[in-house]
Amino acid sequence: MLINPFTPTQIAANPDQFFGRRTELDDAGVAIKKGSVLIQGGIGIGKSSLLAQVRLRIEGFATTPIGETVGVVGHKEISNVDHLARLLLDSFVEIDESSNAFKLKIGGLAEYENREVVKNFTEGRHLATLQRILAKEYVRDFSEKGRLLVIAIDEGDKCPVPIARLVRAVSTHVQQEHIEGIRFVIAGVNPYFKSMVDEDEGLQRFFYKKIDLQPMPIAEAQELFEAKLNLVIKDASQRDLQIKVHPDIAGIVVPLSGGPPHVLQLLGSHIVDHENKSDDGIIDKNDAVEAIRTVCYEDRGYIYDRLLHSLKMSGRLNVLKQIFSMADRSFPTRVPRDQADERFGKMLQWLTDNNILLVVND
Repeated sequence: MLINPFTPTQIAANPDQFFGRRTELDDAGVAIKKGSVLIQGGIGIGKSSLLAQVRLRIEGFATTPIGETVGVVGHKEISNVDHLARLLLDSFVEIDESSNAFKLKIGGLAEYENREVVKNFTEGRHLATLQRILAKEYVRDFSEKGRLLVIAIDEGDKCPVPIARLVRAVSTHVQQEHIEGIRFVIAGVNPYFKSMVDEDEGLQRFFYKKIDLQPMPIAEAQELFEAKLNLVIKDASQRDLQIKVHPDIAGIVVPLSGGPPHVLQLLGSHIVDHENKSDDGIIDKNDAVEAIRTVCYEDRGYIYDRLLHSLKMSGRLNVLKQIFSMADRSFPTRVPRDQADERFGKMLQWLTDNNILLVVND
């Protein structure tokens, strides 16, 4: 039995699992020193993995630390800003209601006594609690020593309105109090930031950089795919298992994936699974074909059926067919964006905003 190092159900939280995105990581590292950062893109494009790596860099993995991070994951049950603030407080504050004290779990464990903080917390006014804790006497290291306290929020598309209100309240508060070094890094599926701006147009000024993640370039995607296959070969060799990899397999699978890391990991995982079933001693296009069949028909078929039905009921399916009719015969399928935009305008924008179509370039 071959090992399967492909991880389609996990984010690349560890540096040795993360491939590519060097430009985006560098951009985020520069931008966070100036202001908050947005990460957005389609499903499976690698937003959560990039967010995890940005946090590691801030905290000093393989570099000099420039601050600390605290993080929460958004979900649809977050209905208001106090709920979101409570989740954030739980990530870096311990409140002892019996002694009117609280502890900060950042910058070294420090304990403070403040009746107002505890009162706000017990009354459920969690945003007010958070704002009071982000005061100079408690975050002095961050406001006076050039260090950053970065609030990381993943799955921003699940609750964009509470996030918008939190960013506005916290950012305005710390700036009015002359506190520097408090930043946000938020990741989510398009068009979550548009939803935030619809709630509060002034939010844009707090964000220095918006990173729109595109599919991985072919070279980076191939690096990921081949590195995983090399792990399979190395482990098999150590256990005296006979396995070969057909030299054309990467050239087939990488373009087929389109570049999103999740799709590449998903295909790779099913390819190894199929080879384990067939046990013919070679990872080749037959394994790739079975991987595609498994993903597109057995695992995801109902999702595609539901999507097509939704497009048909909303009157958009015929437009999508017309857009596809403009495609050349290249692989993967590509449509000239300028021509499609000229004919379909707002409809094309809706299809890309909702991740039906993916923008490859301008």
